[in-house]
Amino acid sequence: MEAHAESRHEETNQTSSHRGLLQTLHTFFSGNETDLRRNSSKEILTLLLDKVECPVGRQQTCNRCLQADTLLSMAGKGLGSKLDDDTMQKISVILLFYILNKKDFCSSPADVLNMDYLFYRNGILNLRKDEDCHYLSTNELEDILEETRRYFQISHGQGCSDVNSLEKDFGVLHSIDEMSLPRLAEVILTASIQHICVRRDTLPSVDFFTDSIFKSLNRTNELFAAVIQNLVISCLAKILNGRPPPFNY
Repeated sequence: MEAHAESRHEETNQTSSHRGLLQTLHTFFSGNETDLRRNSSKEILTLLLDKVECPVGRQQTCNRCLQADTLLSMAGKGLGSKLDDDTMQKISVILLFYILNKKDFCSSPADVLNMDYLFYRNGILNLRKDEDCHYLSTNELEDILEETRRYFQISHGQGCSDVNSLEKDFGVLHSIDEMSLPRLAEVILTASIQHICVRRDTLPSVDFFTDSIFKSLNRTNELFAAVIQNLVISCLAKILNGRPPPFNY
């Protein structure tokens, strides 16, 4: 029963994190659907900034340095602009950049706030200076997820959503570029303000498994097809009998 409840809880968390950021913010306002549509851009963005600049658990050490109108301006929009999905995704990129660079961001706001959206987008894509600045690498994505979890004080536990499953929603499993980064930023930010852990599940490298196979067979440099076949059969037999394979991680 407990396992079933945990599964349902995780499923609910994952489903809620798939909602758009704007829709998620609307859920924090009381009232019916008509009332939600009347919430002004300033009210919605003020709520968003409250949850990002002063997340749960960090209110006592919160230093605000952003305003709703400046956030819209940074996204290339005026204060009266409608908050559509495109605008919210650009804002998500800016706020993700803010989270990753909070110390520098708030120490000299005049310089940072005068930058356009491309500055923040390219800053995230070039998170690691020694990697391709046009794509977000696996290492950079893990850096972002780790820093976001730390910033929002979200535990890395069983309730985490695998970022791979979230990425499937917008089809960028292997290549996150300037076009797909805004949607990814929105997904990460939406999950974070709901206090949902997002992680990237990783497996050991191919070399780990190769070395383990050679070690289990007491070989150093060559394997024959018959030997590999026997190893596969042996592993399957052990798994079916409830025993672990000859290599663990």
